[in-house]
Amino acid sequence: MLKQTEHKARSGYGKRFSGKSVGVVMRLDAANLGGFLWARAALGLASAVGAGFAFGRGWPLLGLLATAVAAALLWRAIRRERRRARWSARLATHPAGEGGAHPQPAPGRDPGEAFAAATRLIDEAPRAMLLIDSEGGVAFANHSARVLLERDPAGRPLTASLRDPALVEALAAASPRAEIDIARHGPAARLIQAWVRPIPPGAVSPPAPAPKLKALVVMEDVTAARREAEIRTEFVANVSHELKTPLAAIQGLAETLQGSAREDPEAQARFLRLIAAQTGRMTRLVEDLLSLRRIETDEHVPPRRIEDLGAILDEALSVVRPLAEERGIRVEADDFSACPPIYGDRDQLAQLFVNLLDNAVKYGGKPGGPPVRLKALGLREGNPRLVGAAVQDRGPGFEDHERARLTERFYRVSAASSKAKGGTGLGLAIVKHIVNRHRGVLEIDGAPGKGARFAVWLPTAPATPQPPAKPAAQLVGGAAKAGAGARAGA
Repeated sequence: MLKQTEHKARSGYGKRFSGKSVGVVMRLDAANLGGFLWARAALGLASAVGAGFAFGRGWPLLGLLATAVAAALLWRAIRRERRRARWSARLATHPAGEGGAHPQPAPGRDPGEAFAAATRLIDEAPRAMLLIDSEGGVAFANHSARVLLERDPAGRPLTASLRDPALVEALAAASPRAEIDIARHGPAARLIQAWVRPIPPGAVSPPAPAPKLKALVVMEDVTAARREAEIRTEFVANVSHELKTPLAAIQGLAETLQGSAREDPEAQARFLRLIAAQTGRMTRLVEDLLSLRRIETDEHVPPRRIEDLGAILDEALSVVRPLAEERGIRVEADDFSACPPIYGDRDQLAQLFVNLLDNAVKYGGKPGGPPVRLKALGLREGNPRLVGAAVQDRGPGFEDHERARLTERFYRVSAASSKAKGGTGLGLAIVKHIVNRHRGVLEIDGAPGKGARFAVWLPTAPATPQPPAKPAAQLVGGAAKAGAGARAGA
């Protein structure tokens, strides 16, 4: 207790005694200090008696030591008594607040300075925080909130940034307190969890004539966590459904090899080729599902790296052209050297264009027929911040009512043709989610017998030099090996 008291005195507790807890501690210390002082005095007296005894017996060194100990203990007792007297006087001058009330700001402190100090502290918080005034406006938004909302909502009504009826209703209460899930719609849907808590009257507020603060809103983006749970559920369901057919085929072929084809080398060779084909189909399916899962997990985080669109398209062409030549199909491309730089994820964009080109070659190209075209679209009319590229073929196309479903998982215009050519039904779903993550636009046009056109618009970036990125050859090669999906759910 004595060491605790010393520490509190040195750390500044003696400067202000306005809190109840501090006052209680000091009363306890002052009440118990007398016992310590009498104990030290008794020890000092015992040491003095011991010194007299030692000198009387002819032990001078022991007598000197006992005398020194007695003097030190008595001196410390005197100092403690003086300190206790000072504490008692200060405690009488600065009584503790009644009912455990919080300390009030020092008289004469500028409210503007107090508010500025509070906002500086909140601005460093890792979670998004909004200070809401009594009129429903945003008095302050910290850095995390500005990043989450992609704007600074301060000085405007909260509904200008967050339009959620449950949040508005909670803030309208006299003492707002709620936990709310806020869904934000757009190219990349986001889910924000918000906690609303009241700000006590008389707390720090902006200087007049600004309205008083009413509530604190703390927000956290839980999109990734919720999406992760949904993806796991969908992943299991999709894999179970899609793997059922190839597993049944492999099981049937294996039983045939064990039975009637046991002594037939030709049948064995044919059945083993079929087993290898079904195994490859399962492998491509799992790879595409894992790729889609990774893309969806990061979809709410737009890439900020500056990339060269022309270089990415060259890599995609280098992968698809050999596959097209094997089928006798030509692939022609415009010059993209004049394209402005873009914000993008190099590996994902390479995968996107490999998927589109591979779909066009497999399902829209014919040996000796019209070529598959990779066209430069330039800057988008009406929105020059987007630059585009399109993949066009002259294949069978699709009906107008199928357009909206082309990017659904496992949707196929021709299921038999897709499976026969190694499609997984995930190619365009991957394309859609990559475009969403890049905050771009995907346009799909086509008609029966007239082919299809897939245009991708991506946000441009300032022409700032960037260090070279890791080549996407490994990812692109893997996408090509997997068949890169198929058109209409390839």
